[in-house]
Formats: sequence, structure tokens, C-alpha cells
Amino acid sequence: MTILIDKVTVTGDSAIGLISELDDFVRQIVIAWHQSDINHYFKNQRGFNKAVHRNRKSLEANARGKIGALFTSSNYLFSTQAENREESLYFKDSATGQTGRLRQQHSKGPLAKIDKEPRTHLFLSRDRFCAGKRRYKCKGGPPRFRASEKHKKSGKHHLEFWCDGRGVFHCHFSGGTVRPSEPHIKRRIDRALEEILGIGQKSASARKS
Repeated sequence: MTILIDKVTVTGDSAIGLISELDDFVRQIVIAWHQSDINHYFKNQRGFNKAVHRNRKSLEANARGKIGALFTSSNYLFSTQAENREESLYFKDSATGQTGRLRQQHSKGPLAKIDKEPRTHLFLSRDRFCAGKRRYKCKGGPPRFRASEKHKKSGKHHLEFWCDGRGVFHCHFSGGTVRPSEPHIKRRIDRALEEILGIGQKSASARKS
């Protein structure tokens, strides 16, 4: 039992019953979370429903092909990890510039996210990260950074920023730090896809066609 809503453990069937708009993909996602070895905690039913539907968007017809095209070992950039959480994996397609991430465990739930606007990643010291968090917590201009801060390094804090369709810059500060490089990336991607969406890399690759 790995789904807890408002501190109450729920079964797969009861969790599915909380979703108003059901389809096979929704069932697939909820069952994957329920069968996972990863614990997923949600403050309330609303947060659980929102997490399910955010991941459901990645399986919609117009987005499905991007899953297999983006979340591959050749597009993998780095991972971050916060204390007592599974790693989050970040990706970028060098040909298209498309970015995204596989977030396996979080207070707002797991997430397979294909970014609408490509992200720029920065890797900061703790002091620079904290200063930036105070300065750029609101929407505004792009953060100031040094050229060296675009190069990932184990233990650094991660900030990503992007510009939306209206020309407004946004920043996101990761809760974890950059993990040391580790082997078996294909296996780790496969596990993340299975844990978040209930599909493995083989199924994801098939969605490209």
C-alpha cells in the first residue's frame, strides 16, 4: 500500500474511485502508484486528483509520441535528489530543444512532465541558490548567472528558468541537489516511466510511431 491521502492509506480500487473522469490511462497511472515500492503522500483528495490528471496529459494523443522520443538515455542530462526522495531525471532533445523531467517522488506527487517552454538549467552553490531564491521567487526577468553555472556538478543546487509565451520569465528551484553520475541509466529511466505512468521504455518507444 503506497498511496496515502490525508494520512490514510488507500487501496488501488478506492483510489481509482476518487477520480471523476476515468479512462484506461487513469487506471493505469493509479495502479502503478499503488503497486510501486515508492510511497506517495497527498495532503488531500484534491491534490491526488490534480497529480493524476497532470500525468494523464502526458498520455494524451497529441503528447504521447513525445514520451518515447524525449525520455531516452541519449537525451538524459542529469538527476537531482532530495533527502528521503527518489531521484528526479532531467532530459533535453538536442535536435528539437524539447525539455522535460521524470519526478518520481514529491509532496505534489510523481510527474512525467514535457515542458511547454524549454528550460535552461543552472547549477549553483548553496549561497548563490539561497540568494537567487529570495530574488527570483516572483515572475520577472531572467536570473543573472555565471557561464560556469551552466555546467552540472555533483552536489550543486539546481535552478531552472524559462520564458513563457507572453515574454515573462519564470524560475523553479529544485528541492534536491545534483546526484553523482551513476550507471544503468536505461534501467533507471525504465523504472521511472513504470513508476510514474505505468509504462516501460519499450512501450514508450512504441508510442513514437
